[in-house]
Formats: sequence, C-alpha cells, structure tokens
Amino acid sequence: MERARDTGTRTLWGPAALALLALAGLLWARHDRRSVAPETRIYLGLREACSRRGVSVTPGLTPLALVERIRQEGSGAADAASEVVDLYLRARYGRQPLGQAELGLMRRALGEARRNLRSKA
Repeated sequence: MERARDTGTRTLWGPAALALLALAGLLWARHDRRSVAPETRIYLGLREACSRRGVSVTPGLTPLALVERIRQEGSGAADAASEVVDLYLRARYGRQPLGQAELGLMRRALGEARRNLRSKA
C-alpha cells in the first residue's frame, strides 16, 4: 500500500515542476525585455532595419563595422546610422547616460536611416 501512495505523489511532482519552470521562464523573458536600455533598443532597431533592407548583419558585426557596411551599400543612410552608433557607443561603453534630448536625436536618426535604407543613392 505504501508503494502505491508514493507513486501517485511522484506523478504529481513532474507536471508541477514543469509548470513552475514554464512560469519562471515566462517571468524571466518579460523582465529581460523591460531591462533593455532605450539606446540599445534604438541600436537594435538600426540592425533590424538594415537586415530588412538586405544589408548583411551577422551576429558578431560590431556597431562601427555596421556603419561601414551601410556606407559600402551606397545608401544615404550612413550619416544617420553613424549618429545612432556614436550615441549608442557613448552610452553603452563610455557609460555616459543619455538624456531625453539625445535619445530623441537617436530616434530621429534611426527614422532617417530607415528612410534612406529604402532608396539607394
């Protein structure tokens, strides 16, 4: 009789542990999205826009190499992309916090880069 009761209890632990792991994963994924700095989101937006427009963006491509690649593509987006990358590098690696004005500048530069990536010069 003891053995039958132990087996029933064990079968409940598996689904309960799986549900707990799924919940933990969901909470981690939601937290991770919110913890990304605004300048990083803007820079990632630049990378995504480049990929969508056919610019080769590999996972290991550095921000400065991305600007050079955009320049080589011949679109007019290089100057705006350079602005995004300069501010991103200053915030990310120079540890200089960006104010709302600078984040606004990054957003406008991203918009300009997106427009210019659409039409090659």
